[in-house]
Amino acid sequence: MPTAGDSMPRPIQSHSADLAKPTLGLRILLLVLLAVVGMICGLFSFFGLLGISNGATSPGDLFFAAVVLFLCVASLLAFGGIVIRASWARPLAIVAGTAISLTCFGMVIGIPILIAASRANLSRQRADTTESI
Repeated sequence: MPTAGDSMPRPIQSHSADLAKPTLGLRILLLVLLAVVGMICGLFSFFGLLGISNGATSPGDLFFAAVVLFLCVASLLAFGGIVIRASWARPLAIVAGTAISLTCFGMVIGIPILIAASRANLSRQRADTTESI
């Protein structure tokens, strides 16, 4: 039991409201990452389609071309949606980040895409306002 001169300990301050706010600058990072993924997958899909047009028609070749074409289309659609700040841009960026994470080089790029897509400010408001989101 505390004596009369002792005071109760101060409550611990929570910064959860600060962590819940979208971080500024992540939209640009997300655009850069999606552009890099789009260019890499676009290059792979070009060579995959070039190989198919030259007679490589095994199931593995067709599957590879389909996968890299899907990754290219998903990342470029997410890039376009984030540029115009569409409402469907965040879910599509998460799908693109998840899909690229399933590839052998994608964890390095896919995880930052997932983090940036979940935390970026994609609303049409100005990003530097202090109003609630």
